[in-house]
Amino acid sequence: MDATSDKVTHVITDEQKIKCNFLVTALSQTPRSLFPGNLTKTILSKAIFISDGSIKASSKNEVTFLRLVPDENISLPVTVLEVGSNVHVSPQNIFVVYCWGLSQSEDSKKDLLPVAKKLFNFTNENSEKPKLLWSCYYNQVFVECNPDCLPHKNMFIVSPPSNELDYDFAISEAKKIFSSMFPNEEFLPRAPDPEEIILDEPQIETSENDRLH
Repeated sequence: MDATSDKVTHVITDEQKIKCNFLVTALSQTPRSLFPGNLTKTILSKAIFISDGSIKASSKNEVTFLRLVPDENISLPVTVLEVGSNVHVSPQNIFVVYCWGLSQSEDSKKDLLPVAKKLFNFTNENSEKPKLLWSCYYNQVFVECNPDCLPHKNMFIVSPPSNELDYDFAISEAKKIFSSMFPNEEFLPRAPDPEEIILDEPQIETSENDRLH
């Protein structure tokens, strides 16, 4: 650190000192002493399930995407994504289901077990629901890192994965960081179309004898 300019000047890793003009790092790699002053934390409840059948049977084993709304058993809106062998993530007739939502209790199993019971058969009796073969529940903390709250002007901490299904937030954050680092540069300029690419052919020098022949 440079105390006079309040900037990060180098990083030490594996006994190597690397100079830098900017530092972009993940929150998990940031010392607590450098954490932003105001951290906005959101706790997500997530679960992974493996079943012997699809929650929405289809002859094509299509990818299934659902949004479950709260009811008398489910306390939070839950996003459900099911994939199978058609996208090469599991053997034939085995399905992987991902569930996630904003935690209501900071206990992922308490939040999402009612979802599992709604989607899967937990008994040995015959049922239209697929049988649950394996499950894993866990919580993930999402922290939005506001660059304005960082202790050093040239340091940027990227936020971990959030509750969003797409990449809009990640792209927006990357653009904001890039613009702070290079205000006069274009963020992700359009790549040229193939027909716009002109390749210079190498010039072949010929001697006087070659021209005579």
